[in-house]
Amino acid sequence: MKSSVILNSENFDKNIGEIKLVKLGSDSYIITKMSPNKKIKYVKTFFGNGDIFKSYYEKSRNMHYGIYNYYKIGTIYEGYWKEDKKNGIGIEKVYDGSLYEGQFKNGKKNGLGVYYWKDSSIYFGEWLDNRCHGYGVFKNGNK
Repeated sequence: MKSSVILNSENFDKNIGEIKLVKLGSDSYIITKMSPNKKIKYVKTFFGNGDIFKSYYEKSRNMHYGIYNYYKIGTIYEGYWKEDKKNGIGIEKVYDGSLYEGQFKNGKKNGLGVYYWKDSSIYFGEWLDNRCHGYGVFKNGNK
């Protein structure tokens, strides 16, 4: 039978088995868990504004994979991160039904990517600093 742990101010910042619980601020918390082989770390962060960030990373790499739910703006990013910024391949789902799939660098859409608008318009091509830039193809969804 599994036992449960009740979190309170006395035990919140302590290790509980392989799971570590830490209070980041007055209303933000982080939960970490190491894999049995101690090579991969799972982190789940709850922010006071409602945002939630779940990530996995290998101790030997500076890059990790994660899902960030921006609660207030209704956007979800799933992909690779480096130094707390979107970096590498990822998918960004926007609250209005739009979606970007492609490359990110330093937290912005950079490189090749596809953007799908809710009206079925599509842009496939190059991006620079979150903007369509360079070569690309746009298909209007209204026609």
